[in-house]
Amino acid sequence: MSTIIDGVTVADPIVPTKISYVFIGEYSTAIDGSVLVDSTASRKKWTLEWKHLTQSEYDTLMAKLTVTGEQTFSPPEDSGTYNVIVRQDTLSIDATIIDNVQYYDISVDIEEAA
Repeated sequence: MSTIIDGVTVADPIVPTKISYVFIGEYSTAIDGSVLVDSTASRKKWTLEWKHLTQSEYDTLMAKLTVTGEQTFSPPEDSGTYNVIVRQDTLSIDATIIDNVQYYDISVDIEEAA
């Protein structure tokens, strides 16, 4: 499958993709020691990583990762489409030169929108 962000096919990240869930709510402990849960929802969070992207792949991907606001996301591991927000505070970029050609490594979290 392909990785699609807001209708644009981008390079597939390294697999397996790390998927976790963000808990929306609060845990608290009652005086008797029991755990009380006030939960409103949980959302998916993908931690994605790309290695050795070419300049063209980098430009296409960064055009989507630097958009603020909600976008659609179709991850490579399933056929679903999700409304997401790119967590730009987690965006990490490393550039390397191999045989006079520049390549990019990128990691970022993408979180399902509310």
